[in-house]
Order: sequence, then structure tokens, then C-alpha cells
Amino acid sequence: MSKPADSITSNAFPEAYLTTQVSDHLTQEILDAFNRERLTPHQVRVVLSRVRHLIDTGEVIARMGSHSGGDTIHRTGCHESEAPHEACEITVS
Repeated sequence: MSKPADSITSNAFPEAYLTTQVSDHLTQEILDAFNRERLTPHQVRVVLSRVRHLIDTGEVIARMGSHSGGDTIHRTGCHESEAPHEACEITVS
């Protein structure tokens, strides 16, 4: 059963501009790091692809947290030695 809207505190959700400010700041920090390291556009794509894979893996692991132990993470559609890409799929069994 859900709680009535009156019971939600006013600070339950951050102001939209705070989220935008943090996002803008992080984006600028990431771009500055890429420039500082003198990465090529291809290298940037590889790094971002790896970050995306880490985020996806983290989501899978978080879902596994509510399951009993013994689950195995499978990565299919790409070779283990290459950077993850669109064809990579993460599954749990």
C-alpha cells in the first residue's frame, strides 16, 4: 500500500537545478581529464564503453544482491580481452 502524497517530505527529491549543476560539473571534469591525457576520439569511445560496461555490471550485481548465492555473471557477444561494446550482453544464471 502506498503512502499518501502528504507524507513525502519536501526534501525527498533534490531540486532539478542541483542535479543539472552536478551533472554539468562532472561532465566538464571528465572532458578536462580526456584533454589532459590527450586522448583521441577513439580512445575516449573505448574508455566510455568500459565505463558503460562497469555500470551495467554493477546493476547486475546489485540485482544479484537480493538473490541467494551461487549466481554466475556471463558476458557474451564480445571477447574477454576486448573493450565491451553494443554487442556485449551481461546475464546472470
